[in-house]
Amino acid sequence: MIINQFGDIIKRYREKLGIGSRELSRRIGMTDTYVAQLERGSIKKPNYYVTKKLIDCLNVPQDVAESLIATNGTKPPDTFKTQQDDVNEVYSTDILPWLDDGIEESKMKFEKICSALCKFIESDYTRAQPVISNLDLLITSNKEDFMFFCDVISTGLSKLNVEQRNEVINYINSTLKEDQIPKTS
Repeated sequence: MIINQFGDIIKRYREKLGIGSRELSRRIGMTDTYVAQLERGSIKKPNYYVTKKLIDCLNVPQDVAESLIATNGTKPPDTFKTQQDDVNEVYSTDILPWLDDGIEESKMKFEKICSALCKFIESDYTRAQPVISNLDLLITSNKEDFMFFCDVISTGLSKLNVEQRNEVINYINSTLKEDQIPKTS
């Protein structure tokens, strides 16, 4: 597969309908630049839900849609368990017995977090958008940002009282320039 084939196909259908990339990004609930980045190949592999929204918004014919999903390698949610089973085989407890300590519990918590974020996006997109965008930047930008994210999250911020939380947020907001990063709410 040519790396940007998915983006090229999306662009072709988008232009056929006369929809701008920004408008399509908004229709699928993503940042204004998401579709443009996808079409340029900056985003290599959108998840199943985003792929499905794109296909639905662009009225992509069923046969092309199935091909896009298959070619892009995205899997419907019910196949994630199968993929995880493959991972579990690679890291079986026979090979690395210490690895299983707490993994199942962590996986369940991770699924709970993902579900909560999806509900947040669906129920309050305007507020969720900068949260998800900033989270994405912290996790995917570079190692330093990722380590900062890990350090911040591992500090137990949930144990702060309301006054302490407001103090942290005010400090962060006061150090950010208006045109840099969307402020936290």
